Amino acid sequence: MVFSVDPPRSYPKPMLTAEELQVALAETADLLHANGINVAVVAVGGAVNTLLLHSRNTTSDVDFFLSTKSETPNLHALLTAIKTVEQSRPERWQDWMNNHTAVFIGVRFFTPIFSC
Repeated sequence: MVFSVDPPRSYPKPMLTAEELQVALAETADLLHANGINVAVVAVGGAVNTLLLHSRNTTSDVDFFLSTKSETPNLHALLTAIKTVEQSRPERWQDWMNNHTAVFIGVRFFTPIFSC
């Protein structure tokens, strides 16, 4: 399994607003689409609470997983796009979007989640 480019940053991590995350996610999607790549991700944790549920004002990152734990060209393209967006922002964006939580998601849950 391949994880995001950099190891997790030491805590506490800087907090990111919903607006900041929306812009960064849109830029990440634009980079992928410019290369003809369409990737579906499932976000979990604080990003969902911040962006969708509005139950918190900020989060430290976007935790995600893909439809497989396998190394794929789409995963590499996504991690490259994430890194590009990260490098265009201040230091506090290091590791802003990562797939570290994929370790804790059982493979048997992937198909039901991605078939919705």
